[in-house]
Amino acid sequence: MQGVRGLACLMFLVGCDQVFGLDDVEPVNTLCLGRNTDTGLFDYCLGVQPGADLDGLIDIDTSDDTMCTEVVAQGDVDRTEVCVVAARKIEIHAAVIAHGNRPLVLAAIETFELAESGSISVASHRRLPNGAGATFGRCPGNIIDGGNATGLTNAGAGGAGGSFHTLGGAGGAGSGLGNTHAMPVMEPAPGFIRGGCGAGGGGNARIAAGGGRGAGGGALYIMADSTITIAGTLDASGEGGGSGAGGTAGMSGGAGGGGGGSGGMLGLDAPMITLAATAKLIANGGGGGGGGSSTQPGKNGTEADPTTAFPFAAIGGDGGSMNTGGRGGRGAAEATGALAGADFSGVGGDAGGGGGGGTGYIKTFGELDDQGAAITPAVN
Repeated sequence: MQGVRGLACLMFLVGCDQVFGLDDVEPVNTLCLGRNTDTGLFDYCLGVQPGADLDGLIDIDTSDDTMCTEVVAQGDVDRTEVCVVAARKIEIHAAVIAHGNRPLVLAAIETFELAESGSISVASHRRLPNGAGATFGRCPGNIIDGGNATGLTNAGAGGAGGSFHTLGGAGGAGSGLGNTHAMPVMEPAPGFIRGGCGAGGGGNARIAAGGGRGAGGGALYIMADSTITIAGTLDASGEGGGSGAGGTAGMSGGAGGGGGGSGGMLGLDAPMITLAATAKLIANGGGGGGGGSSTQPGKNGTEADPTTAFPFAAIGGDGGSMNTGGRGGRGAAEATGALAGADFSGVGGDAGGGGGGGTGYIKTFGELDDQGAAITPAVN
């Protein structure tokens, strides 16, 4: 592929398994994508012909133009760009991670196959780069921080969870006057490829910092001119909220937990889409961070884990001092909505937990053969 370099080589010789194979492509004038469906979110004809093959696409930075066959501006108000990686046939048998500022579009001129052993993640995780296209730029009006402490030993409130397909959870109240609940705001339905929304940060106390905002999940859009077959895992879940710091006796109360980010977007666009019984498609919200107590910090919220039991819900972090600081709310999953962060339960100086993140979107465009895949939330 033109300009692709510095990637791990995972292509084996003839007769061995191929981890990620991209074959020769059609002439330029046949490289039109999304032409077999009328309702997809992306329809574009490539202006350049991709290279014949790619030696191992495992870590994709969509902010790096050299890793994209083309960078394409969508037709939304903000002209959001996507990173298109295109070839004739795409087969994935290993774990692929995509991060960077742009959503990722994987475009197969013929067929796309994700084996049971393969996975693609545009999910966001704490202490790791956010998923590709995470936390869409028009979300800031929906990122509601928890209130700061109003007195010497009062505590902060939890931040609201991020909202996208479903509403995030409210932030929990901290001790002391003025620490009301941070209420989430619903996000309009998207008409283009984009990631989810981040959450609100936890409220500060006098010398204790509020928990960090959970980022929204990223965006992955898979296109094929013939068939898409998914037997492995696709994950666009949101990041868990950060923990609120603990207070210091007589000097400061605890700080509020950060909200969990919303799930992002998974899109599949082909005339025939097959989801095997082993497939997992996940766009869950992240768990809220736990609020700090008057002496101890809370715990970070978790993210959706596809190795756990369906629907892989993200759990909120514990509050400090045995949950006298408010526990973070669970992230939304399948048909279960996000939970609010818990209010403080101590006698004073304890902070509220962050709200859980709402779900993202899973969309299919074309005839769907679902053979019993684990899908959370439901295809919309």
